[in-house]
Amino acid sequence: IQSILQISATRIVGEIERRRAEAEMHKLSSAVEQTADSIVITDPNGVIEYVNPAFEQNTGYSRAEAQGRKPSLVKSGQHDEAFYRRLWETIRRGEPFREVFINRRKDGSLYYEEKTITPLKDDKGHITHFVSTGKDISARMLAEQENRQMQHFLNAVVENLPNMLFVKDAKDLRFVRLNKAAEDLLGYARAELLGKSDYDFFPKAEADFFTTMDREVLNTGELMDIPLEPVQTRHRGERWLHTRKIPILDESGRPQYLLGISEDITERKQTEDR
Repeated sequence: IQSILQISATRIVGEIERRRAEAEMHKLSSAVEQTADSIVITDPNGVIEYVNPAFEQNTGYSRAEAQGRKPSLVKSGQHDEAFYRRLWETIRRGEPFREVFINRRKDGSLYYEEKTITPLKDDKGHITHFVSTGKDISARMLAEQENRQMQHFLNAVVENLPNMLFVKDAKDLRFVRLNKAAEDLLGYARAELLGKSDYDFFPKAEADFFTTMDREVLNTGELMDIPLEPVQTRHRGERWLHTRKIPILDESGRPQYLLGISEDITERKQTEDR
């Protein structure tokens, strides 16, 4: 009877473990099938054995079309041979490879994928499969590209303005941005000006005047139009400017920067004086 009970107990424990293992496998399978990231499993030679529904949705290729082929199915031609050589050298060493891929869908459109390729090893340390997980980051990359293009456009506008443009931080009134016209007018390279205040370059009376006007603009939060103000330049002596200043506010409405645009009206003033 005792032997029968032991056998029965062993069978019960085995059945419980089997059901537990099946439940874990079902959970893992469901996670792989339902995840939003595309998953590809290949053999050691890179032949696709499995793709999940996210891969089908992202690439336009069905599971039947992908199985038995290689991941080059979605190769776009945007990466050079050195890129793929580095990939294979990394994963064959048993190390994961992480990179942003530019791939091509079945319809010919390109998409960006943040991908990690991980080698799977058996008990002896031999690589049996490669698992690739990828997240479609096309929207993010497009937004970053558009942002870079907009930054380039804005920089081009600022640099090509015929009038001096300068930006100071609201706390210490130190220069954080100047354009080429500012360098030409003041006679200082922007590297000399950035991080410095008016007191580092101009006579104290001028610096006091500039600082007073700056603080008033920041305190009122309104545009200030200064029809005539003198500035002592490095190589051209005293020049007369028509300056407009306005505060740049942060999301909470507090002044973060002060933006100024100054037109050199020295010649016009001299003509009017004459």
